[in-house]
Amino acid sequence: PVCAAQFSEDEQKLRDKLYQAITDNYLHVAHVALDDLTLDYQSSGDQSRYKMEAIYQSFVDGEYAKVSSMAESFRLAFPHDEHQDYVSYMQAFALYKSHISGTERSLQHSMHLGVRDVEELKQSKVLLDRLVETNQASAYYEDAVILHKQVTDLVIDYDLSIAKSYRDRG
Repeated sequence: PVCAAQFSEDEQKLRDKLYQAITDNYLHVAHVALDDLTLDYQSSGDQSRYKMEAIYQSFVDGEYAKVSSMAESFRLAFPHDEHQDYVSYMQAFALYKSHISGTERSLQHSMHLGVRDVEELKQSKVLLDRLVETNQASAYYEDAVILHKQVTDLVIDYDLSIAKSYRDRG
């Protein structure tokens, strides 16, 4: 826990507003407070925490592209942060969710057109490969292993559908 005296009065007010919004489940207010904290207090000692909270909030809101972008930004800004595993896992999960929840993919699947773009899955797989191979002590390791299998299965299914298509065309 960080002592409130370490923060400016305005930053502390925003932190209190964020805490109250989360407590009361006012997601829009929490989002605004997080945006203000991440943008206006970039030199704060809690900047990495603000960014991780914003990543989580965006994930909850289903803003998967934003999660991925913020995770990339986090890794560049805090390359030695102890929570890199969390950020990588959230980004991989968001890329996966974006792929499986996209309306274009649903339409392609329902019309038996096959999936045309698996770039998000490939990015997710790279992040999960790294997390699973190098971070067995991570609190997210077991979930990452399960997600890795799901992502790998989808990528393999995509590759198999391409091979079947080529075979069917002779």
